[in-house]
This record gives sequence, structure tokens and C-alpha cells, in this order.
Amino acid sequence: MDQSLLSALVASGIVSLAAAHAAAQTATVDLAGALIQDNTDQVRTSAEVLAVARGYTYEIDAMIKGRSGLASLLIPDPLPLADVLDLSEPGQSRLLSGVVRNDVDDPCGVLPATIFKDSFAGTVATLDLEFTIEVSVQTDGRARVDVTMVDIPLPFITGSAEVTAGSVTVNVWDPVTPETTEWHFNGDFATAPGSGPARIRYLDDPAFGDVWDSTDTPNPSIPKGITETQSVFGLASSFGIDLINGMDAGVYKTSPSYNLDDPALDVFPFLPNPDLSRGIGLAMWPGEFPSYPDQKIGHWTLVWDMYIPQGSWDMPRPGETARYPVALVEDSFSNNESADGFIQIDGAGDPGIGYATENFNDYLRTNLIAPERWMRIALVSDGYTGRPGRIYIDGAFVGLTGGDWLYNSVDATDPRYGDGEAVDPADWTAWGEFPSPWAQSTAGVPLGALALLFADLPGRGEPVYIANMMFTDKLMGPNEVASMGSADACGILFKKPICADGSGACCLFTPGERDDCFVAQNEADCVALGGTFQGIGASCVVCPEFCPADWNGDSFVNPQDWFDFVNDFFSRTGPHGQHDFNDDAFENAQDFFDFVNHYFCGC
Repeated sequence: MDQSLLSALVASGIVSLAAAHAAAQTATVDLAGALIQDNTDQVRTSAEVLAVARGYTYEIDAMIKGRSGLASLLIPDPLPLADVLDLSEPGQSRLLSGVVRNDVDDPCGVLPATIFKDSFAGTVATLDLEFTIEVSVQTDGRARVDVTMVDIPLPFITGSAEVTAGSVTVNVWDPVTPETTEWHFNGDFATAPGSGPARIRYLDDPAFGDVWDSTDTPNPSIPKGITETQSVFGLASSFGIDLINGMDAGVYKTSPSYNLDDPALDVFPFLPNPDLSRGIGLAMWPGEFPSYPDQKIGHWTLVWDMYIPQGSWDMPRPGETARYPVALVEDSFSNNESADGFIQIDGAGDPGIGYATENFNDYLRTNLIAPERWMRIALVSDGYTGRPGRIYIDGAFVGLTGGDWLYNSVDATDPRYGDGEAVDPADWTAWGEFPSPWAQSTAGVPLGALALLFADLPGRGEPVYIANMMFTDKLMGPNEVASMGSADACGILFKKPICADGSGACCLFTPGERDDCFVAQNEADCVALGGTFQGIGASCVVCPEFCPADWNGDSFVNPQDWFDFVNDFFSRTGPHGQHDFNDDAFENAQDFFDFVNHYFCGC
């Protein structure tokens, strides 16, 4: 081994780590004087240099005043940006602060890092306004704010505005542990023992009050409790559908996304009445605020074990050649628009899946989606940084789609509307201590706390069977999703302990790679493979999480891992067979630096 090269590499790693720790924990970007005028981009950076970190927080605070045209007449005095956004859409000001994990690609964090990127559009004091804000930390560690894609119709009349005072503050943040909630649908919406805080209720639960109509107005004439009436719990065997890997399981048959008693269904072409479809679906409350200190969740993963019956697969849509067996996700809390994610079959009969895309032509077409079979569908969405989402079927990567954020408002111990007004304790009790999708503050601002499932305002989506579902507030990596495999009667990550079928789980560790679980008939077979026997019931065991810094796989991160990695790295003859530590297809000094970073930051 070349000791001088080793010394240089070690020194470089230690120097780079020391420099990171010497960097600032807070950076401020001054926005004073920034213009908001048609087709004009603004870029500001901080003087401070931030440390590379596993997470960051951001807060945007600015005062805006009309500068010319109608804007100077309608906004003559400085107005808080939060008020400007709430004027265009009540509660939208919650986007002006938040947190984001930066350990998706590396457990120690990476630079450059996009912290937040979103587009705002609406009408403020009769003025149409659209712009995009991006907050990031650049490669040199400086915080940066970009205001781009400013679109003001008739700018010579509308005029422009300016930021009279304000800033964006970015802080280093040590992320909280991700929360994962799982449902097994054994006769109700109870969560799996030991799983996270998210909860599910029927969107049109009568306890929530009158459902809104298409004008966002409570309408007592819209029937409530339809979702529960049109859906049912049971066993796969009782519904006459396939068992899951030969085992029976509790399943939930979803309601269609429309009211079966809608009079419009008796007239051809039968287009569902949106008012009667609005309350139909499931409401999921992440329930993580304030332990996860953000009123939205931009990094998240949803997983379904799903079975689409042939009748739902074949159901036509009036006036369209395309069919819509499943409305997967509606990320609006009140079902006021089309669902954002579907399983759709196009006019050529090709099944597809997508989320947060411009149109159905952008959907991923794949024969991995089919009727009359159990599928494990995973949607990994990044709504903070503008990255696309990812779709997996049975652990196999299907392709890239869109991404968006989900609402995460409402502290269960101190529930408040989007404008900060406290919820009346009597109302909170009446709702079953669950945010009502239809309630508003005295100023007309909703709670904004839910994501919807199997809901679509135009009424697209048919009944399907769900055996398990999982939600987590992180971006699951490809290996994590692949390790979950296909649909399982026992569950996804929080397995039911009733699935012992005579086989066992053998946890095999390959240093430099992730742990993997294999089926072994008994402990002797597992030991012969060099693994650790996890007990009877292979599908009921989750292997330990892999730590890249634990190079030798002894469950401890200590100097021996350092010595073993160095030996393998320079000899290329070690037993591990994995020297491309960062998986960039090259074995070079960067692998050494990346191992150093992992080693010093732990896992």
C-alpha cells in the first residue's frame, strides 16, 4: 500500500470535514429592492457559507408594494408577502417556510441542494400574478434565491411591484426520524401496531359537516356517508378474488369515485355530477405536525397492495376511448379538482400510471399493470425540489413521473386553521379529533391538512381491492423499494405475525451492499448460506437497515471498518468485491472520500 497516498487521502478527508464543520449554521439572503415585473428574473445570494448538512429549514419574509401601473394604485403601501399569497388562495402563505431533508443521495448531505421550489399563481387585488420561487444552497455553500418565470398579463397596464424589505433565512437542520404508517384493512382503518401517526377517514364522514359544492360552499343537499355505503371490508376469499401468494388476507374494496345514485348515470352519456362526487373518497391525515416541523410534506412515498377486478378495468368512460380504473391520489385536501394520479388505460388499450403530470400523454405505459392480479405499486414523490417522482411495480422501476407536496397542517394538541385561528374545541371533538376537510375559519381559511385517495371530482375511478397501504415522509431509494418486493398477505414493512407458512427468513449480509432477506426452510439452510436466521415466517421479517460505514458487517462502526475498507480499496483482492463505493461506475479516489464522509457521519 502506498502510505504517502493513503496519508494524503486521509488528510484531504479530514480537512474537508473540518472545513464543513467550520461553516455557518445560518445564511440570510437580502430581498430588499427585488422587482416583480413581467419577464424579469431576480437572483440573490447570501454572504454566509453554509455547512453541508443532512437537512435545511427556510423562511421567506418580505414586504411588497406596487411600483407602477395598477399595482401602485391597488397596493400603495407595503403588504406582507404572506398576505399577498393568502389573497390569491387562502392558506397559501404556509409555503413560505418549511424544512427539507438533504440526505436522500448521501446520508451526510450533498451540495448543491434545492431546498424549495414552487410556483405561485392567483389574483391579488384584481391583478393576475404568476411567478416561481426557488431557494437553494449552491456548491460553494452560499444560499441563493431565484424569482423566475414572472408572468403578468398586460404588464403595461398592470405594472410591477417591488420588495421594500425582506429576506430569506436558511438554517442547517438535523432531520427528525422519518415516520411510516401502514394499514392492513382488517375490517377497519386501524393502523398496523407500531407504525406511525397517519390516520384515514371517509372523506364524506357526516361528522365533518356539510360537503362543499363546486363553489366551495357547504351544501346540505349533498348526501354524506356515501363512501362508506359504497365500499366494504372483507377477505380476499370472501370477495372471490385471488389469494395473495396463496394466503388469505383482509382487504378493503374501495368505493367508485362517483355516487352510484347520481341521476346523471341514468342518462347517456352519463357524466357524473361533480357536486355528488366531491365527498367520495378517503381522507388521509399525515398527523406529523409539529414533530415534523413543516405544514407540508414534500418528500414522501405511498405504497399500495392492489387488485383491479376485470369489471373495473373494462369500465368505459362516457365520450372517451380511455378508461380510468383507479384514482390513486388527489393532493388537494377538499377534492376540488381532478385527481393528480391515476391508473389509466389509453385508447390503444395500453395501461399507464402517472402523477402530477401535465396530461395523460406523459403517463408511463407498462404491462406490469394488469387486471385480476395482485400488484405492489409504489409512488415516490419529491415535491420540494422540483425533482420528478418515481413509479415502481413489484419492486421494479417503471420510470419517472411528476412530484408534488402534501398538506401536513394541524397539530392534534392545538388545532388551527391555515390563518392561525384556533379550532373550537367542541368542533374538534365533534370531528373525532380529525381535521374536517370542509371546515373554515371565520375568515374563510380552511384547515388544509389532508391528502385524498380514490377521489376525483369528475368521478373517474372504479372499485378496486386494497390489502395493504403504507405512507412515509421520505423518499424511499430504489434498493429500499426493491427490497419490499411484491404484494404480501402479511403486510409491507409492519408485518402481521400470522403468516408463518413453514419457511423462514434468512438475513444475508454482503459488505458494501445492503442487507437482503431470502427464504430458508430452516436455520441450518440459512447458516449454510452464511446468513443469520430470522425465524419462521419469511414474509413477516424485515431485515436490519444497512449502514454503509459498517464495511465489515459486524453491526459496529469502528476503526476496523476503516482498516478493512482501506485494505480492500488498495488491494482490490478483498472478499467484499465492492470498491465502487458511490456507485458511479468508477473505482477512484472519490470512492475513498465518500467512504470517509460516511464513516465520520455514521450511517
